[in-house]
Amino acid sequence: MAGAAVQVSGIILKREPSGEKFERLYLLSEERGLLPLLMRRPGAKRNSTLPDIFDRVEFLVDDKPGSDFSFVREARILRKRTALGASYAALVRASEFALILHRNLPRDIRAKGVYELFETALEAWERGLQPDIVFFKSLFLLARGEGYPIQQEWLNQLPDPSRREAKSLVNLPVRDQTMHPKQVKAWVGKLKHYIAHHTDILA
Repeated sequence: MAGAAVQVSGIILKREPSGEKFERLYLLSEERGLLPLLMRRPGAKRNSTLPDIFDRVEFLVDDKPGSDFSFVREARILRKRTALGASYAALVRASEFALILHRNLPRDIRAKGVYELFETALEAWERGLQPDIVFFKSLFLLARGEGYPIQQEWLNQLPDPSRREAKSLVNLPVRDQTMHPKQVKAWVGKLKHYIAHHTDILA
């Protein structure tokens, strides 16, 4: 029995096959957090496109209380992030951050701050800004936004000159960053280590 028809919108975080005819889609919605969906693959004669990861979409879904997946009745792609394909490094970091959000976001909660953070990061990756720095800033802001005292307990406790380096990554606009890529990658590793050992975020 079909549930109530509900309109939802957001960004696709993950897509995976489900049997021969369906795809599982995981939507990051401002209003409802992580929303698992089931969508039938378009047939060869149907003039429609299956949404891909990072697409901003609008769906009409059957909303069944207690169901693991809502079924997509109608789909409209509002924006495709085709420019991400121009940079392998950006695509890798965008995919990694999407997976982090997929692993950590609960369902049925308002996720406006996380949605805006991810959209800002995608814009930066699409514009060709330094992928590792965008990832570092996004991961730091995600942890801070989730209420972890990462500024006080990690960033501010680093010894100089490491503290100045890390603060420049957090505070300077990406376009103004001059740190060597190897140093940036090292800082990404340090941040992920802190998050793995001092928060509940699965990174």
